[in-house]
Amino acid sequence: MERSEDKKNYPDYIEKTYEFIIPAGQRPERVDVFLTEAIPNATRSKVQVAIDAGNVTINGKIHKSSRKIQPGDVVQCLVMKPPPMELLPENIPLDIVYEDEFLLVVNKPAGMVSHPGFGNRYGTLVNALLYHFGQRSAIPIETFDEDETDTESDDDGENDYVFNSDAIRPGIVHRLDKDTSGLLVIAKNSVIHAALAKQFFEHTTQREYNAIVWGVVKENEGRIESNIGRSPRERNSP
Repeated sequence: MERSEDKKNYPDYIEKTYEFIIPAGQRPERVDVFLTEAIPNATRSKVQVAIDAGNVTINGKIHKSSRKIQPGDVVQCLVMKPPPMELLPENIPLDIVYEDEFLLVVNKPAGMVSHPGFGNRYGTLVNALLYHFGQRSAIPIETFDEDETDTESDDDGENDYVFNSDAIRPGIVHRLDKDTSGLLVIAKNSVIHAALAKQFFEHTTQREYNAIVWGVVKENEGRIESNIGRSPRERNSP
């Protein structure tokens, strides 16, 4: 039996139809090439699958991928997409280490995702932050793209409260993996967000980590200066 939690995070796909009326002056080109360039995030292989499945029509008729579009053609493409996501405030307890009028620092527990995405629509840090800041209504989001950036105001930003925006990652300056616990800095307006993001980008911030060491350590304190990475021979080893 499918769990309700899985159903929430992996909802059924919905149909979306793209329609294009080819303008005068459009150079003839294959319909699969045209749709790959015209539909956001489309790939040639996915477009060809849609064409082979009969989900692409030109002037109401099914054609092969090699059919070249002409001015005046009406091209329709039916695709299956996840339904729009909503940023839903959720009453999830937060371990707040510090907070003022500009930012707050949260101790994110292991197992919590930083922000919503496909497969993790709810129960994230952003959902908890929306509730904490008094945002009680859901905010619809039309994209799952990882390249989608937080929106910023064109004004000086002092009153640009980021948790009232429709950004997919409102206030999030940096992230931690789902299974990693640690401190996260959250900005409350776009000016602070930009300043903090610049510091993290330029590595002018300082971070301290607690680590559990396996085995017997000879020294009580010290400093390690070395590259940290996976073994070139045992790729599954940390």
